[in-house]
Amino acid sequence: MTLSKVLDAVSDTLVARHFSTIAAAHGGATGSANAAAAGPKDDDVLMLSQAAADPSAWIVVLHYGAILLLIVLSAISSGLTLGLMSLDKVSLDVIVRAGARPEATVEERTKAQAARRILPVRADSNLLLTTLVLTTVAVNSLLSILLVDLTSGVVGFFASTALILVFGEILPQSICSRHALSIGSTFVPVVKGLRLVLYPLTKPVSYTLDRVVGEDVGTMFTKRELQKLVEIHVRQQIVHPEEGCIVRGAMSYKNKVVSDIMMPADKLFSLSISFLRSVLVPIVFAARMEPTTS
Repeated sequence: MTLSKVLDAVSDTLVARHFSTIAAAHGGATGSANAAAAGPKDDDVLMLSQAAADPSAWIVVLHYGAILLLIVLSAISSGLTLGLMSLDKVSLDVIVRAGARPEATVEERTKAQAARRILPVRADSNLLLTTLVLTTVAVNSLLSILLVDLTSGVVGFFASTALILVFGEILPQSICSRHALSIGSTFVPVVKGLRLVLYPLTKPVSYTLDRVVGEDVGTMFTKRELQKLVEIHVRQQIVHPEEGCIVRGAMSYKNKVVSDIMMPADKLFSLSISFLRSVLVPIVFAARMEPTTS
């Protein structure tokens, strides 16, 4: 494989430099007779030189280090794909505006700060999606190649599938779906770096998506959907029931007629003005004059 040749060349260079340094430090001592006379230090040099003659150990270490790094990158790109794409621009704008109010709570201000960092990255949704998907595919492909190099074909297939499925897909997506705002704002610099590096590849694809599919404008709700959304917030005890009733009534006010609200005249009763003056008014004044008792 091309990657294996590159790793072999790097490891041979590191081993050669390391061995040259050791040889210079010990005065270039050679031969078993000089090693026996010099003592334990020359024995160490001999052992290191024997290890340097077999660079396969260095290659294995580099392979495992690269595999670990690729698993981390796969988890980040996969989790951010689900987390950031679930935060549409309308929701982020609502969070920012809610946190900008003078009476906003500490939690609302913290969320607004995180949303404000994500908004520039989320503005071009197709470019963001293309960047994250390309990163995930490239990392997973390279991870499969490295695992196949270390093991047989069948073992490498199952090992790469298990690692990518558990650590590259399920765990990061389950975490990012629940903490999309905080995790997304933390990895905004990483996303910007990936977008800059992959821009020549992702920009043509995102431009095509903008023309064919269209840009993401965010999630918009109708009046009925907003009423149901308020009902859900009331059930979750986020909105007070009376406030929810007022909001739902205001949104349905345009479709209401008088007969839906007012009581029919045949179901009403009336009192004369003389009764109000002679009976109710004295009762009201008497009630106001009575001292309040605790």
